[in-house]
Amino acid sequence: METKRKDEERNEKISDSKKLKSDTFDFISVSTVFSVLIGGFFGAVLRAFFFAIIPTGADIFVNMIGSFLIGFFMFLPSVRNEKVKTKAKTKTDESGLKLSEFKLNKHYFIGTGFLGGFTTFSYFIFAPFLAADSFFTPIFLIQFLIYTLLITGAGILAAAAGKFAAEKLSKNGNRKERSDNLKAGSDSLLEES
Repeated sequence: METKRKDEERNEKISDSKKLKSDTFDFISVSTVFSVLIGGFFGAVLRAFFFAIIPTGADIFVNMIGSFLIGFFMFLPSVRNEKVKTKAKTKTDESGLKLSEFKLNKHYFIGTGFLGGFTTFSYFIFAPFLAADSFFTPIFLIQFLIYTLLITGAGILAAAAGKFAAEKLSKNGNRKERSDNLKAGSDSLLEES
């Protein structure tokens, strides 16, 4: 009896470890990894495009657009309220091989992936060094401080504007939905009388 129980426990552990290895990377789902990977690819390509067409100031432009977009998308209810998927669904093809069905997670695709690949914090830090004739002089340090404060402040304002736009869009959508529901309710009342 005891050996049977031990065998069952061992089989459960093996089954659980197979699930863990096939569905996750220990702490993050395969779907999340691919969402970040695909979003990051498109964000980095778009950043390279802007750096190619805007020779001066592309880093500022990209960071301001990215700040606005992160404020907008992360406060858009359709993105913010999405449940994080923790396991990839699997299906079996004709040969018996398991194929994973990956669903993009909007939060990780847009926020971590696309906007993470699009915005350029490392370039934001490096840009003053490109423009400076000599480093770590009092003038350089003052310019660096002013640049950092202005860009950071502008980024925060852009993110706030994006959040405001998302909230405004959401409220307008909710108003339209409520008015459609009221209209449908009043139409049904008229039909009953």
